[in-house]
Amino acid sequence: MEAIRMANTIINTDPIKINLPESLYQSLLSDAASFEVLKRDGERINLNGFMSSFVSGYYEKYLEEVSRRARRIREMLSPFITDQTQLDRATLELVEDDKSIDGASSKDANSKSLKFRPTKETDGIIIEIEEERRTANESLSGFFRKMLYSYSKKPTYERERIIYHGITDLLERACSSKKEITFTYRDKPGLLHRVVPYRIRYGTDELHNYLLCQEYNEFRDEMVAMSYRLCRIVNPRITKVDGQLDSRTTERLVKMEEYGPQYTINEETETCVEFTPDGRKSFQRLYQGRPIVDRKEPEDDSGNVKYYFTCSQDQLYLYLRRFNPGETTILYPEGLKARLYQFHLLHLINLKPEDEVASKSSTLDSD
Repeated sequence: MEAIRMANTIINTDPIKINLPESLYQSLLSDAASFEVLKRDGERINLNGFMSSFVSGYYEKYLEEVSRRARRIREMLSPFITDQTQLDRATLELVEDDKSIDGASSKDANSKSLKFRPTKETDGIIIEIEEERRTANESLSGFFRKMLYSYSKKPTYERERIIYHGITDLLERACSSKKEITFTYRDKPGLLHRVVPYRIRYGTDELHNYLLCQEYNEFRDEMVAMSYRLCRIVNPRITKVDGQLDSRTTERLVKMEEYGPQYTINEETETCVEFTPDGRKSFQRLYQGRPIVDRKEPEDDSGNVKYYFTCSQDQLYLYLRRFNPGETTILYPEGLKARLYQFHLLHLINLKPEDEVASKSSTLDSD
């Protein structure tokens, strides 16, 4: 019993203070908000939870990255330095001086102080770091600063996987073993989802990760392709049930991988949109969420061009509503046309007199 009590006791209780440059500090706050690492109220950022996930999810990987860097440097220097002691010293100096892992000085005038307390998840790791830093004569703040700087240089979707490393690892195992999984979703916590996982993919904007999967839809009475944000998946569990993807759903999931995993595709609908010359310019400028064009016709006498899409209707709806009036005309399907009409109609109904001038002066440059 005593051993169990010791295992559940946090040895380190004092907060750890890390001095960071203002830009890096703000970047971490932005990540915590974007990855939805929030407190129980669902609004305030949980920076301590974010740092705990960061330490437990990245410490081992960071050591491996530094080790690989050291090996590469050693291989480069070995033809020129034959003495092993000198080679070790030169390798260590170059690794420590590597700008890719070097953070701002603790004496930086614009530095911010980040504080977090160890948790059960990170206590053992922090003890290990403290012992190693004491031997290397390096401050704990300096080590974490380098580690955070290295993390910040990774693509956003990689950083999200680090913060949600536990869920990511479980989902990847489920995809490999082809077992069904269950989970709740943060948007509707009372509903249990039972899905056959397909793959984890990051969106076309390279910001967030999504679980692509097959799920039974009671309303449609059929299996459908689904996409769930990684950071909103709660308490996933691998079941003992073998998962089976049907051929039609697999085709749709493959298409979602190509066209954008954040948008579900459960229909075979072709959309035809006519773009004016100004509309085509806007299409090039509005790159966020831009759908893939399957084909287009030659320019007509008015300079207009018809574009054809087979992507998600939701993606087209969210994208086309950002265009200025008169730049596009939806030729078909009628459902998408009616949906956009309703969207703009509701804006007109709720438009205040003082807003009308502002709406007329708006441009696409803010995208």
